[in-house]
Amino acid sequence: MTMDASCCIRGRPSRCTAPVFLRRASQAVGAAFTLIELLVVIAIIAILAAILLPALTLAKQQSQATYCMNSLRQVQLAWLMYYPDFNDYLPGNYWQQENLDNCGSNWLSGKMEINVANWSDNTNTDRFMNPTNAELGAYVKNPTVYKCCATKALCLEDNSTIAVPLCRDISMNNWMGYQNDPDAADTNAGFQIFHKSTQIIGHTPGTQLTFGPAMAMVFIDEKNTSIDDGEFLIEEMVNDTGGDMANIPASYHAGAGAVSFADGHSEIHKWTTPTVLLPSEPGGVVTSAHENFIGFTGFNADLQWLQLHATYSTTQGIVSGQ
Repeated sequence: MTMDASCCIRGRPSRCTAPVFLRRASQAVGAAFTLIELLVVIAIIAILAAILLPALTLAKQQSQATYCMNSLRQVQLAWLMYYPDFNDYLPGNYWQQENLDNCGSNWLSGKMEINVANWSDNTNTDRFMNPTNAELGAYVKNPTVYKCCATKALCLEDNSTIAVPLCRDISMNNWMGYQNDPDAADTNAGFQIFHKSTQIIGHTPGTQLTFGPAMAMVFIDEKNTSIDDGEFLIEEMVNDTGGDMANIPASYHAGAGAVSFADGHSEIHKWTTPTVLLPSEPGGVVTSAHENFIGFTGFNADLQWLQLHATYSTTQGIVSGQ
C-alpha cells in the first residue's frame, strides 16, 4: 500500500491521513457534474436544435428543388435536340393517342392512374424510355428525371402487395406539339398552336404583349392526383369570373414546382392559390379520385400565369390570361 511519507511517524502511517488512492477517488467524485448542471446542458442543446431544425428543413427543401429543376431540364434538353432532327417539328402531344400505351408518334405513351391498383402504366418506364413508344425515348437515358424527388404519394402494384411512387409526374403544355388537341373555344378565339419551334414567337395585335421561347412553358411537374396522360391542359378562355383549372401543377417544394421553357431553362415557380395548394398532396397510398377541372370563383393568379406562359392570342381584343 502506498503511503504519504510526510504523514508518517516513526515509520508508521498517521491515522489522520487517508491513503492517496482514497483521496484521489474523493477528488474525482467532487469534480463530476451535478444533476442541475446536466439539465442545463441538455436544455441548451434542445434550444440549439429547435433553432437549427427549421434551417436544416429549408436546406433540404432547397436541395430537392434544385435536383428536380435540373431533372426537368434534362427532359427539356431532349425536347430541344428532337426538333432539329425532324424538320423543326415538335414532339407530338395528342392525349388520345398517348392513352393507347404503345403509340410512338408522341413524346410518350401511357396514362397514369395513381388511384387504380395494379395499373401497369404507373410504374412502366418503357412507356417513355423506349423509342418505339416515345419520341423522346432516344434522347433521354435516365428514367428518374421524369419524376419529382419530393413526392410522397404511392400507388399499389404487384397484386396490391407493394406501394411504390409513380414512375412519371411531368407533363407537356398542350399547346406544344406537331399534333395536339387544345380546347376548340380557344383555337377559335385565335390562340396560337405550336407545331414547329419557329412558331414560338409573336405578339398579340393591338397590345405590347410579346411571346417567345424564354416565356413559353413546355414541361411542368403535375400533381400526382391530377396527372393522367402526357398533356397538361391549359384553357385560355377562362378566368375573369371564375371557372375551372383542368390540370393541377405540383407544389411539393414548399408550395412551388418545377417548370421548363422552350429556350432550355428551367425554374422553380411558387404557386399561390388554394386551387393548386389545397388539398396538399396525400402521403401514402392514394385511393381518391383524380383532381381535374377544379372549380374556382373570381380571378385565379395561378391559372393566369399558366395561360400567359402557354401561348398567346393572334386576335386583337383577346388577351391571354384575361
